[in-house]
Amino acid sequence: MDQLQFPGWYGKNWDAFWDAIVALVEMPRVLRLKNRPAFERRFPRDAKLMADCLSDMEKQFPSLAAQNERV
Repeated sequence: MDQLQFPGWYGKNWDAFWDAIVALVEMPRVLRLKNRPAFERRFPRDAKLMADCLSDMEKQFPSLAAQNERV
């Protein structure tokens, strides 16, 4: 989250992640998710919640959403 420059008081939960990406930070044009397959294997629930947040953002705020890349 450092690269996205979330504020220091960021709540570090998925509701706070949603609030941050839609209202607190400027999302990059491209969001590169390094080691995403490993993250999905190790934390499947969190990977799904993150993917859901990013997908919902793309649907609700398409002009603000980042293009997601898997690296």
